[in-house]
Order: sequence, then C-alpha cells, then structure tokens
Amino acid sequence: RGNKYLSGVLIRDIGLAIEVAQLEAEAVRENREREEQTRYILKPTPEEAYGWARMAKNSHLPITVDTETPYTTVEDEDENLEVDAPGQFITSIQFSIGPYSGIFMPFSGAYMPAIKVVLESENEKWWWNGYNFDIPLIKKAGLELRGVQHDLMLAWHHLQPDLPKNLQFCTSFYAPWFGPWKHLAHKDPTVYGVKDVDAPYRNGLGLFKDLKSRGLYDSYMKYYVRYQPILEGIAARGIPVDREQQAKLKGELEVKMAEIDLRGKPL
Repeated sequence: RGNKYLSGVLIRDIGLAIEVAQLEAEAVRENREREEQTRYILKPTPEEAYGWARMAKNSHLPITVDTETPYTTVEDEDENLEVDAPGQFITSIQFSIGPYSGIFMPFSGAYMPAIKVVLESENEKWWWNGYNFDIPLIKKAGLELRGVQHDLMLAWHHLQPDLPKNLQFCTSFYAPWFGPWKHLAHKDPTVYGVKDVDAPYRNGLGLFKDLKSRGLYDSYMKYYVRYQPILEGIAARGIPVDREQQAKLKGELEVKMAEIDLRGKPL
C-alpha cells in the first residue's frame, strides 16, 4: 500500500506463488536435494583453511567475500553500514567459490596465511556493499587485495535502480528457495556468516547474466568497477577547497534563500 514502485515485485511474487502451487512437490523436492548438497565448512582448522584457500586460488573461479564485525551481527547488511561506526573491527571472514558452498574463518593470527592467500589471489572478488564497507575494513586491517573487485550491491542497483539494495531482498529474486537467514546472526553466527557469501554467489551468477542480456554490463563495468579505484584515489588525496570563496558562496546563497522566503510570505 502506498508503494507503487514495488508493483513489479508483487506481480513477480504472485507469479512465483502460482508456480509453486502448480509444481510444489517437484519444486520442494528439487530444492531439498540441492540444499542437501550444501558444503559449508564452519569450523576449519588453520591447516584446513589454508588448504581450502590454495584450492580456491587455483580454481580461478570468482570468490565471494564477506566480513563480520560486532556491528554487522546486529544490523542488516545493506547500504546503511558505515566503516567508521563504533566497534568496526573484523571478527570473521567468509569465502565461497560457488552456490551451496562456503567457509568460515575467524579473523585471527592462525588463519591469516589462508586469508591472505585468498585476498591476494588474482581471482575476481564479489562483495555485497564491498566498496563502502568490507573493502575499506580489509585495507584498514593492513591486508592487500588483488584481482577485479565487484560490488554486487551496485550491480543489482545498476540493473534495478528502483528497488531496495538489501541482500536478502535481491536473493529472493535469484534464489527464492534460499529463504531468510538474517535471523541467524545471534543464534548461529557461523552459518549466518557463510550464508552471507553463498547468497551473493547465487545472485552474482544471475546478475551478470541479466546485465549482459539487457546491454548494461559494459556501463556497469565502466561506471562502477573501473571508476572505483579512481574515486578511492580522489578520496585518499582529498579535493583542494578555497575556504574564503566557500564562505562567500555560502553567504550569497543564504541571502538568495532569504529573498525567496520573503517573496513567498503573504503581506
């Protein structure tokens, strides 16, 4: 009610409901079989983590990456997260190289060799809100990133600019059977963390396919992926500002605004 921009979502949900009703038994069985193939590594030893990291690097596949902080376990992981918010230090990091798979690693010394192997690999990295949140945190921790960095949240926004950029919302489009998982943040933080890299992988496969089919992939690459390092450099260097001229302009604008206000008031 009152959100006409979501009409397309409603129509899609009704269509999905009809599909489920018509093919319920088959769809449920197929989904159950797929989920049974899930390969989450929730408590690897440092040696197991390092072995997985080497395997992921040598696979040359894209790798989804997500970090957790004390803040992200209580807030929804969307575009509202801020790197400079209190308590923003990495507690764990998760990786995936395909749907139905993922690994959870504590962000501690024993796991750092494995974490570095993944982050410093030339594999593409897929993030959700990575440009504004996870990647700055990684760099703040003194770690290096290699390979092309994709922010799937921005890819989704480029494809569907009128819809929310929430990860769970997007996942309902590309993996409707995945189901909600954000409620697991406190109940089972390891499963919650790995699902935060499994879901984006499923989204990414569909997103890039749709971007290409709609002729939007090249503009996404140009205005997001290729411009991002340039914007990061600008942010690091800063932009020179003439404070005197800035104050002068502010005063002129305030005078203009006051004149407009006066003209709008009845005599």
